[in-house]
Amino acid sequence: MVDARRIAERYLEQRRMVKGSLKEKKLTDSQFQCLLYIGSRTVNSENKVPLDLNETVKKTTSSKSRISVGLSNLMRKGYLEKEIDLTDQRKVNVALTKKGARLYSELTEILEGKI
Repeated sequence: MVDARRIAERYLEQRRMVKGSLKEKKLTDSQFQCLLYIGSRTVNSENKVPLDLNETVKKTTSSKSRISVGLSNLMRKGYLEKEIDLTDQRKVNVALTKKGARLYSELTEILEGKI
C-alpha cells in the first residue's frame, strides 16, 4: 500500500530543499526551469550538443520574455554560456558551464531523493 503521508512529506522536504538552494543562489522559478531543461538535454545526453534558444523557450511553462530574461541572468551568473550556431548564424545556442553543471547535479540529486 502507498503511504501517501510519507510521499507528501518527502515532496515537501524536497521542495523546501530546492527552494532553499534557489534562494541561496538567487535563482527564480523560470531560471530553475531553464536550468533543468537545458541540463537534462546537455548534461545527460551522449552528444552534449548545446540547445537552440527558441527550443528552450518552447519547452518551459513561462512566457518567452520571462525565459529570455531568465536565460540572460543565468548567463550573467555564469551557469550558462551561449554561442552563435556555426551552421546558421541567426541561431543562438546555450549550454551549461561547469558551474551550471554542478548546480544542475545538486538540484537533480535533491529532486531524485539522493540528498
